[in-house]
Amino acid sequence: MSQKKVAIAAGHYPGQPGMVATTPDGTTYVEHELALQITHELFAQLLADENDMIVEQFRGTLAEKVDAINRWGADLAVEIHFNDAPGGMFNGTETLFHSGSALGRQLAERIQEDLVAAIDTVDRGAKVGWYQGQ
Repeated sequence: MSQKKVAIAAGHYPGQPGMVATTPDGTTYVEHELALQITHELFAQLLADENDMIVEQFRGTLAEKVDAINRWGADLAVEIHFNDAPGGMFNGTETLFHSGSALGRQLAERIQEDLVAAIDTVDRGAKVGWYQGQ
């Protein structure tokens, strides 16, 4: 079995950091910063655990990341986002995967488990994404 190339990226970038939420205790979370932290942890964990994957981390704007990931020839790309914040608060996390990807499902379930443990959030599960990749 050949090694699969897995690309990991934090959602957004410093110039457009995504959602900002402040908890009742005054802690402020910035989506890109939190996603970058989780991405680093996930990157390290996958490198430590997986012999059948080559894992590479990507940064930049969406266009820059997509271009670099395509040039690298990734078999699977993962981008971490935190989009659910009703009233400015996190309400859980979910990990989406392409409906036709067994590897995507497997990795999404693992990422979901790691995210829930890392940020102590409500587990909304690994789910088929509502978008279609091109």
